[in-house]
Amino acid sequence: MSDSVTVTITQATTPVISWVDETSVLYWATDSDEKYVVSITEAGTTSNVTVTSGTYTINKDTAGTYTLSVVAKTTLEDTFAHRNSETSNTVTYTVNQLATITDLTRTDETDFSWTAVSGAVSYLVYINDLTPISVSTNSYVHSAWDAGSYTVTVSAVGNADTATNPRPRNLTSASTSNAITFGKLATPVISISDNIISWDDILNASSYYVYNNGVYYDLTDESSYTIPTTTAYTYNITITAVNPDPDVITSETSNSVSYTVYKLAAPTNLTLSSANICS
Repeated sequence: MSDSVTVTITQATTPVISWVDETSVLYWATDSDEKYVVSITEAGTTSNVTVTSGTYTINKDTAGTYTLSVVAKTTLEDTFAHRNSETSNTVTYTVNQLATITDLTRTDETDFSWTAVSGAVSYLVYINDLTPISVSTNSYVHSAWDAGSYTVTVSAVGNADTATNPRPRNLTSASTSNAITFGKLATPVISISDNIISWDDILNASSYYVYNNGVYYDLTDESSYTIPTTTAYTYNITITAVNPDPDVITSETSNSVSYTVYKLAAPTNLTLSSANICS
């Protein structure tokens, strides 16, 4: 009769994996003498990472849906008697590329708006490609424009730029929005000689509004204006350069010049002496 042999087969405990709240940290219960292989699959391609603790933080910068699973490996070689665990349950990790804004609109001289982007935590407003301005809502109000030309674009910012690297991860828009291009006319500088006001032509101005004492008074297409002298009056004149194109902003108001029209009083107590009478 042959001798019998008893073989004890051990297998590592299969991990049960889950996320830590809404973060990108994966965790599972551990046995102290094991290491773990985390498998990450996206678009049919799998990569493996070996860790020695019961946590793994995923950090991906490419949009996609990643499927993760874990296998516990024994401290001994994976043999007939000492086996690795079965593959754990799977979880998914999503990285989204935020949509590019396509409807940026200038609603007023200084006001801009666009449709909110799902998943955006803020927006970056670029003016002439200078350092962007961060805003928390889907609108922006500029304080004031100096004379010049401007191009404004916007991008949506995702939570991928935060320190916590939350889940799901939203990447900032791959490109900036449609561009809004506009300009503001330079401010006229006016001078007066007698009753004629003059100024240099303003680039891109189609005409000029004439104001008297702060109230609209007249319109001229010339770079000069003649104050009427038919009525005694003191004029305080300012000018703005204008253009009907909605992408051209009216200039600031010019400096002020004054002109007074005097009317001589009629003679009174007029008398006729005999010396002036012809006989």
